[in-house]
Amino acid sequence: MFARRLVSGMFLLLAVLLASGFIASCANGGSGSGKSSPATDDDASPDDDDDQSPADDDDDATPPTTEGFVFIARGSFAMGSPENEPGRRSDETLHQVTLTRDFELMAAPVMQETFQATMGYNPSWYPVFGQAPKRPVESVSWFDALAFANVISAAKGYAACYAMTDIVCADATPGDATTYCKSNGGILSATVALNAVSAYECVGFRLPTEAEYEYAARAGTTTALFNGAITETMCTPLDPKLDEIAWYCGNAVNKTHDVGGKKANAWGLFDMTGNVAEWTWDWYQFDYGGDASDPTGAAAGNFKAVRGGSHRFDGGSRCRSASRAVNTPDFRTKYVGFRIARTLSPSNPSPRRGIGEGSFAPRRGGIGAGSALKDYPNQLPFTFTRPAFGTPLTPDEIAAFTKKITGFWKQSNYFHWLLWTAHGMASDNPQGYPDYKMAYSNVNATKSSDAVPVVTFAQTGSDDNVTGANSRAFNGVLALYLLTGDAAIGRLVSQLSKGYVALADGMNWTDQDPERAIIARAIFPEDNDFVEEGRHGHADYSAIRHTQLDWNAQTIENTVNPAYGDLWVRNRRSKDDVCDIFRTVPMLERVVQDGADAAVRADAAKALDYLQNFARDIVDSGYYIRTKDVEGNQQVPVDDHDIVLDLASFVQYTILVPNAECDERETTAMIAYGGALDTNCGGGVCWLYEIVAGMGHYYNTDQIRFWHAADVYNALMAGQNDRALALLKGMVDRVEYMMYKDPEISKQPTWWADAATFLVAAASTGFPLTSDEARMVVTEFSDAAEYYAAWPYWDPWAPSVPPGAVPIAPDSTAPTGAVPTWDAMPALVEYCYSPLRNPATAPMIDCDIVRDPAQWGT
Repeated sequence: MFARRLVSGMFLLLAVLLASGFIASCANGGSGSGKSSPATDDDASPDDDDDQSPADDDDDATPPTTEGFVFIARGSFAMGSPENEPGRRSDETLHQVTLTRDFELMAAPVMQETFQATMGYNPSWYPVFGQAPKRPVESVSWFDALAFANVISAAKGYAACYAMTDIVCADATPGDATTYCKSNGGILSATVALNAVSAYECVGFRLPTEAEYEYAARAGTTTALFNGAITETMCTPLDPKLDEIAWYCGNAVNKTHDVGGKKANAWGLFDMTGNVAEWTWDWYQFDYGGDASDPTGAAAGNFKAVRGGSHRFDGGSRCRSASRAVNTPDFRTKYVGFRIARTLSPSNPSPRRGIGEGSFAPRRGGIGAGSALKDYPNQLPFTFTRPAFGTPLTPDEIAAFTKKITGFWKQSNYFHWLLWTAHGMASDNPQGYPDYKMAYSNVNATKSSDAVPVVTFAQTGSDDNVTGANSRAFNGVLALYLLTGDAAIGRLVSQLSKGYVALADGMNWTDQDPERAIIARAIFPEDNDFVEEGRHGHADYSAIRHTQLDWNAQTIENTVNPAYGDLWVRNRRSKDDVCDIFRTVPMLERVVQDGADAAVRADAAKALDYLQNFARDIVDSGYYIRTKDVEGNQQVPVDDHDIVLDLASFVQYTILVPNAECDERETTAMIAYGGALDTNCGGGVCWLYEIVAGMGHYYNTDQIRFWHAADVYNALMAGQNDRALALLKGMVDRVEYMMYKDPEISKQPTWWADAATFLVAAASTGFPLTSDEARMVVTEFSDAAEYYAAWPYWDPWAPSVPPGAVPIAPDSTAPTGAVPTWDAMPALVEYCYSPLRNPATAPMIDCDIVRDPAQWGT
């Protein structure tokens, strides 16, 4: 519904303000440095095979290895990670693996000069200008890596490991196994047959298996990194151990570096983590399947396993020895390269001694596991007041407003209307798909003339910010459930909670997809019929189930979705409505702990778990929002110049204004990790960024306000009381500027309606309203209640509504001007529920009546 667009002159204006010294008002930066090690040679051209490696700790002499390679002795190790390892994901089940053959492995990733000399071309993105022969080659498909291995095998006189036929080049022209598409951008696809019973028995050079890669990366260690435990799983703050051994998003400055520039592990291997991630031979398998000897992954699949983490978008958690990633074999990205291996020994020798021996009883966790109960605050944990200002509302005015707003909720049956008209997938759908509801907005509704009428909800648009309206209304729904325990409202809580889960599940490509915390903008499943409280509906998504590629998002087909079958998804999730989603997190936390019904608590817990993992994914990516392409490959959306689209970034402008979008990062960190990490937003206001952003698009102004409110709310729930107090003090400046000083007041027709909605949200999280502000809220919401009460379509199934087209939701433009939007109308329920409401706030509504629906309208 909205597109976040900053004016093209924003950078120019920021630069001018920067030069003027205005930037100092909100600057707060940091830095990190890398520790260099000597580079290593990965030359795999025909040469004398006389290099020796000290990797083998057995008594046997180390056999000769190829120049640029390291000898790796066979052995056993604990593959995966213990449950208490920071950054662990649920596809890392700890298990015992035995490798029965010695092998040699390139000491460093294949360099650009080596790939150029071997294959006759260099596909790499980095550097954008000039040459960097010692940097790792990247932008290679899995097929390109196999082709490289075959060419090296031939040069060394070994039988090729791979038979490659039906080769198609990247430009869609036919290829062959002689040139391997060197003039056509590399290989897009091919039929691959292994010239051996298994990868381990192959004679020539090959990609390492996933087990070999982790075994070699660990070099005999069991810690998260080969040089010790990991302490910082994000991009910042910099992890000191990881900084020693890897170029990653904390220190790489968004580019690859010459191989061998960081510390090698004990077996002489460089860049096994960071710089570029690396292809392995295996098809990815989510569950390892238990202890194994010489494993090779799944028999087939959608994704090839990728290991090691890269220089950008990969925080510390993705650079651990156990961390796993995937890409489809045709995918090429500037973040993935490779190195090759070769089997050296026959089968069934004695394994390497003393590495990871023991038994394990792992338990799978991660997405869907729910969240532990916490000690959430039941009152504002500090005193915070403001000077009185304005004429207080009289008891009669408060009573009149209370009657009007609660009367509207009762007369319109507002909360049941949400239950009736929200849709997605019916609970009793014949395919057995997971049920959910969302308040889709780009919808046309039509009522049939049947004796038992059916209202069809036909999707007409892409619904890019569907969770905005959902989340704003959902907070009031959650509050009402906490106040009443009503079963119908509990069903609505469950169904809308499942909506967040569906947005993540819809972004899974097969049940082997490991990236389960990436959330879609919207999903469009198969059409389905539903019944709610005797009202028959039909959800029709046919008009939107087609490919639509826009600058900001894409509607793409996911034919292999394990939850919903043939599904259409809107990808490239924007940050536009994430502030609304993250304001919902504290209310979900309350329901998980205090909800009346166990089933409702469980549904809320699953949604909470998904949203916390979504936040963690953003933090671990360097405060970027990841998405997936039509094949399921995860990525951060960038333009043709490798600049991240603003819609997916919380750090786009920090190069000019270090504290730009600080509330966004701090809130996300609070949800992801229960603390602010290395963010410190002070009062939560950065005028330089905010003024320029507001000039670009008014929607940015409203969004920034709600990020501030979300930051306060999540800080309080996380027990970060000093930060919450500082944020509330900063909110005073924001509110007073909004109420009395901002030059945009007279230019925006929705200004006061939006301001009133924000004030209610702020007051729900400890901000004390003055009498002047409370009076403005009452005025705006009174006008809204009167206007919406007259809307005749709250029950489109009612006999009073004739067959034919029916409006899906009321417009917020009343005859008297704009009023708070329909999704803001439950906000006062959250306000009256909130244990964090400031006792110093100016009275505006009788919360005793709000808390008791039996008294609504009286």
